[in-house]
Amino acid sequence: MLPSSPRHSFSDSLMEENIEIVKALIAMQHFLISQTTSVEKLIRAQNLMQSVMKCLEKEFYQILSANREYLDVETVSNQSSKASTRTSVSDQDSESKDESVDHISWVAMFDLKSIVDCMIASEYSKECVRIYNIIRKSIFNESLYLLDIEKMTLSQVQKMDWNILETKIKNWLTQLGLRT
Repeated sequence: MLPSSPRHSFSDSLMEENIEIVKALIAMQHFLISQTTSVEKLIRAQNLMQSVMKCLEKEFYQILSANREYLDVETVSNQSSKASTRTSVSDQDSESKDESVDHISWVAMFDLKSIVDCMIASEYSKECVRIYNIIRKSIFNESLYLLDIEKMTLSQVQKMDWNILETKIKNWLTQLGLRT
């Protein structure tokens, strides 16, 4: 759910305006395609559609990249647990900053949803999923790196000394907060 009275910055307003323009262009292209019998015009309309979708893909990627901390389950989990444990007055400044960050993330999520809706309506859902997977994979790989988990095959794990493997597992659990 979006906040009831979001404060829109210039860039937020510009983004919303651009999304509306793209929606109108797509609707116009769908109309032109249904009304046009000329092959050249159909090709031009398709090329224009592809150009618009490339712009949307780029914007989708940039917004996801800029807001990747909200896609990381571990980070989101830590943020919600911090919010639920705040009780002191000295945390008011921190809460104010968190509210500002929450507002930014809601605006970003609204923009992402608008782009996804537009791409899906234009039958570009595969491209949308591909970009999302790229970002999620990089977040996952970064998490593995931070845990000092290296890529290993099953045979490599099976050949590893049990004591070394057990030490690594204990270290991962400690880093995840699952073991003290």
